[in-house]
Amino acid sequence: MNNTLKVIATDSSGNHYSATKTLNATYTYGHYGCVNTCVPGINVTAPLAESYVNNTFNLNAQILDNPKPITSMVAYLDNAQVASSSGPTLQAEISGAPAGTHILTIQGWDDTGIEYLYQENININVHE
Repeated sequence: MNNTLKVIATDSSGNHYSATKTLNATYTYGHYGCVNTCVPGINVTAPLAESYVNNTFNLNAQILDNPKPITSMVAYLDNAQVASSSGPTLQAEISGAPAGTHILTIQGWDDTGIEYLYQENININVHE
C-alpha cells in the first residue's frame, strides 16, 4: 500500500517549507510497538508509566490478543536486562534498581519472529 507523507514547516518570518515522501507500507515480518496499551500489544499492569517506585518493585506484563504464540519476553531497565520469560506473561520482582528516572523496556517475540515492544519511564526512589 502506498501512502504519501507531507511535512510542512513555518519559520519565524512566516516562510513555509514542505517535503513530500511516498511510503510503501507492507506487513510481513516486522516489529509491533505501542506507546500505551494496545491490542494486540504489551499490557503493563505494574509499574505503570511515570510511576514512583522503590528500589524493589513488582513487574507485571503480558502480550494480549497476539495472532501467533509468544515464545519469549524480556524486560530491561535502561540497557540492563532485569527479567525474562518463555511465554506471553512476564512477572518478576526487580530488586536493587538504581535511584533516578529510568526507561523500562519490554520486548516480546512470537513464533514467527515478530517483535512486540513497549517503553515507559519509571521513577525509582525519586520523591514526587
